[in-house]
Amino acid sequence: MIAVTTAVSHFFTWWSGELSAWVPDRFTRLFQRKPSILVVTPTIDMADFTLYSRGRIRRLGQIPLLPEAGSQRAVTDLVSGISSQYSETFLNVPAANVLRRSVTLPLEAAENLREVLAFEMDRHTPFKSSEVAYDYRVTATDKVARKLIVDLAVLPRTRLEHAASTIASLGLAANRIGIVDDNFFWGKSFAFQLYDDFASPPAPLHSLPLALAAAAAGLAVIAWYLPLYFDHRAATVYEARLNETRAAALKAESLKKQLTASMDLDRFVTDRRASSLTVTSLLADLTNRLPDDTWLTQFQLHDGKLTLTGHAPSAAPLIALLEASPFLTEVRFASPVTPDPRAGGENFNISASMTPDRGS
Repeated sequence: MIAVTTAVSHFFTWWSGELSAWVPDRFTRLFQRKPSILVVTPTIDMADFTLYSRGRIRRLGQIPLLPEAGSQRAVTDLVSGISSQYSETFLNVPAANVLRRSVTLPLEAAENLREVLAFEMDRHTPFKSSEVAYDYRVTATDKVARKLIVDLAVLPRTRLEHAASTIASLGLAANRIGIVDDNFFWGKSFAFQLYDDFASPPAPLHSLPLALAAAAAGLAVIAWYLPLYFDHRAATVYEARLNETRAAALKAESLKKQLTASMDLDRFVTDRRASSLTVTSLLADLTNRLPDDTWLTQFQLHDGKLTLTGHAPSAAPLIALLEASPFLTEVRFASPVTPDPRAGGENFNISASMTPDRGS
């Protein structure tokens, strides 16, 4: 029964909002009165009192936060002359106690913005909607991109309860709890309330005939439109979550491609570095291993195969010297040794394979 009552209340709130949007502003302003507001701003051990009335600001003074009876007497003395001049009491909390977030939502979320923010609360803040009081302002609307930019202000429930107990100790009741230095006049300020209070707003009826007339006029409409209303609200929330998920998936895919490219580059650099190290080490080994009276005219390393061409007084001992190298295996003459009458030695052409753990 409570769920049905809440649903009906939501529908009437939405319906009245849609109807009021068609009323011209000049007629709406005729029925609006600028409120007179008593603003209480507590600090660590003091409370500052200011009166906003008819567009004027009047600072009343400060009182110390004494034990309950003392504070209430001080408040009574302070406002005794102006108690009939204000109709609302605002309590300010320090801005440091409030968590602010800029939230981007689909344009369709505007119809049920408070419910969408409650549903998304744990994604944008460290809290669940049941753990906070919150309010919001729409700061930008992009109809082309179909996006809303929302300034979300969140006050933890414990801070709200502390603020309420503070003003209660002064013998006052706050009509609204806002933020210090916020432009609260003319209804532009944040007004922190628990989601439960928003979800179940009071629906005062001035008389029984008015209640019966409203029920009779609305029940037929509810029976037709209420399922569509809830389907639309659910679709709005799901669409917002889908857009977030799609963006996260695209970002993950982009990161995956970047990681693959980085790994390929690292592997290429590692291979080139290992290849360079092998050739350098091989040259150093051959330089130390070959006799001083032996020189090379050709050094070729390709696909793990080494070819050495050169001149030595005697080429036969070179095979044994090269086989002793840790870098080489299968050392042999690639062609017959030929004498060199002019130099007085032998020309050789030796082939070998790099050892498996050192070949490139």
